[in-house]
Amino acid sequence: MRVAATSATGRTQVVSDSPLQSVDSMMVQPTYRAQEWFYSETGQRDWVEAMELDTLTPDLPALLIEMGIKYDPHKLAAHLSSKWPQVYGRAVRIAVSLGGFIARVARDAALGQLEARSAVRAVELRKLLSGLGPSFVKIGQALSARPDLLPQVYLEALSELQDRLPSFPNEIAWAVIEEELGVPVGQLYEQLSEQPVAAASLGQVYKGVLRETGELVAVKVQRPGIGESIAVDMLLLRRLMAGVDTNLPQVSQPLVPLVDEFASRLFAELDYMAEGRNAERFQALYGSMPRVRTPSIYWQATQRRVLTMEWIDGVKLTNKPAMEEAGLDIVDFVDVGIECTLRQLLEHGYFHADPHPGNLLASRDGSLVYLDFGMMSEAPQYARYAIMAHVVHLVNRDYDAMCRDYYTLQFMEPGIDTA
Repeated sequence: MRVAATSATGRTQVVSDSPLQSVDSMMVQPTYRAQEWFYSETGQRDWVEAMELDTLTPDLPALLIEMGIKYDPHKLAAHLSSKWPQVYGRAVRIAVSLGGFIARVARDAALGQLEARSAVRAVELRKLLSGLGPSFVKIGQALSARPDLLPQVYLEALSELQDRLPSFPNEIAWAVIEEELGVPVGQLYEQLSEQPVAAASLGQVYKGVLRETGELVAVKVQRPGIGESIAVDMLLLRRLMAGVDTNLPQVSQPLVPLVDEFASRLFAELDYMAEGRNAERFQALYGSMPRVRTPSIYWQATQRRVLTMEWIDGVKLTNKPAMEEAGLDIVDFVDVGIECTLRQLLEHGYFHADPHPGNLLASRDGSLVYLDFGMMSEAPQYARYAIMAHVVHLVNRDYDAMCRDYYTLQFMEPGIDTA
């Protein structure tokens, strides 16, 4: 049984065997399901209009590519400066949506119903973030792995943002594939699954068969128009955090640099060619480790918004029933992941920057498969030495030295008193 598939961001989810159809038959009969959230057919047919961004600068697509290579918030702001009605319209929508949710949570707290209503509010938050678009879905994905910030019921609800979002219509996906690869879909793929096997914030994935070689592949297709939405959201978020930095001195760490880092990584994820190169670099550095595996990239069917990679069978580590059915031990794979993570951080410094459970797959042969290489980062040599020193200080319970490590790692400004 094929128990999992690479997802829209390179992630996986447990699925049954997804039927494959010939590409020609699918072109005649496109299939898609009605959507609950913002990924409706109408919205995906004309995302820009739906987001009230229909008059953004015509050279914005080229700018988005540039932002993925080198993020420049000032240049982005300059391009959007003449479109203040659309930008502020988006700001109002975000403020109303988030403000309404915060008000409902505050009311629950005042009535002593905070815990009783938490399950309902968690689902509301998931739908709210999903409805606000890819930028907020990414924030929700990050929060889903933070038990130090949110209760368990929120983590479970937000985890659905990892790879179980509604999909956009097949016919739109085919149009993106043909526009990017420059040939008809049927010329590259003999078969594609009737429905996407998974979908997430930036795109969705189909299981397919390469016409040239007959190999099973995962075809990742980017959602149309998401770059425009992300551009506006990052502009608004940066302005908000700049106001916080200026007016709330009690916030010890500047927030604008954090927003810039987040935006830089997010724009970089929009380039699937870069993601393919990241995957190959990761394989070159860590593929020799026992039980660590990375999907191969098929460059003849890969461009900026389409990524074709090796199809991998396996199970998500968080799916305990499927792990038990496959005879796989979760703790064993966690140990493999810890060893690989330490190698990434301390040996080469090139590491996977988004290793949440949706990006890890346990294969039946005992390999831990890393997926989704859109968000990668590097730790310079001084940081690697500081991390090693920090571990030693932690073991020795030398808390003063641990605080000094934070200065070295640039987690805190030197002027902050840790006494």
